[in-house]
Amino acid sequence: PVARGGTLLRVPRKLLITCHRSGVVGGLMGQTDLMHEAAGDLRKEVGQARFKAGETWDVRLALGVMEATAGAGGSFWDGYRQLLPLPPHVASAACLPAGFIPMLCDAALEMRAHDTRAKLRALYPSLHALSAHPATAFYEQTFGSEAIGYIPSPLDWCHALVVSRVFSTTDPDTFAFTPFLDMANHAARPTANFTTDTDGAMRLYALVDLAEGDEVAISYDGGSYSSRRFFELYGFSPRDGSACDDEMLLPSGARQEPRRPADERMLSALAAQAGIDGATPDRVSAIAAACARASAAGEAASVEGGAAVLARVREALARFDTSLEDDMRQVIGLEAQAASSRTRADPRLKAVLAYRVSVKRLLLLAEQLLE
Repeated sequence: PVARGGTLLRVPRKLLITCHRSGVVGGLMGQTDLMHEAAGDLRKEVGQARFKAGETWDVRLALGVMEATAGAGGSFWDGYRQLLPLPPHVASAACLPAGFIPMLCDAALEMRAHDTRAKLRALYPSLHALSAHPATAFYEQTFGSEAIGYIPSPLDWCHALVVSRVFSTTDPDTFAFTPFLDMANHAARPTANFTTDTDGAMRLYALVDLAEGDEVAISYDGGSYSSRRFFELYGFSPRDGSACDDEMLLPSGARQEPRRPADERMLSALAAQAGIDGATPDRVSAIAAACARASAAGEAASVEGGAAVLARVREALARFDTSLEDDMRQVIGLEAQAASSRTRADPRLKAVLAYRVSVKRLLLLAEQLLE
């Protein structure tokens, strides 16, 4: 057992791959010729011109992780690479095969995925060849040209690892890719949190008393991410939706007020009708907040706001070419396939379908409550 405040895990600074907002990468033992030709010396600042071109800290840290797992991080990182998700198992939006992205039926998420991929390719064209990293070269050697487009590029893979597994430090300008700590799962009600010790080590500590067998989980977002943002970064969305999913219900082009607490009367009215499938507290709260934001300034939630949201919901539902039940059957089928010893389902396809199911539950609930 571990008492509240007790240390669960401590990772020394020497094992971290870090990046400062200036672009300076730390923790590498060297640098490959390929990386030096593509991005220069990672120990140096990027400068204003390159920063404005898109070489932000997350991109630079992705370069650092790519180098560390390609042999420039020493024997520890050579071994730790084996514990990281395989390239074709990373389901964050920008790592999906091109044919999977339209299946999300979420224009905003699709645009973010395409923009991220386009930016990384424009910055470092040579780092997208599968042969540029041993983790992706294996697939090209095994499957030949069939792997191209289906397996994420080395830089896409490493950038996805960074945005889904990076940790802030006590220095607000420095971020760390932290081995072992990066394996912590997400929970809306976390049982653990992390901090930086005075010697630079990253430490995971208990937020509650933990007994043997209790899950150790942290909060990835502090309650501030929508389901769309979760999938963009992590390749999954919360099972019960998010209270921040109002952004997914707002009509495009409509005047949108800043997010504020949903009107209690609206919440009560919706909750009174919420005895239907998928009506979780977070989804009901998101629907009420969307109505408030779509209403005229100063009004908590007007009839006009609700009507605008309902129109947006029906527009979004019309983009799907399958029903909720169809997608749920496909998810069950993929789970059965994954349980088979003979075949293995693509986990990214299951992630896409699970996202569709979650979004459809939100949209159908909003339609039923607002009608």
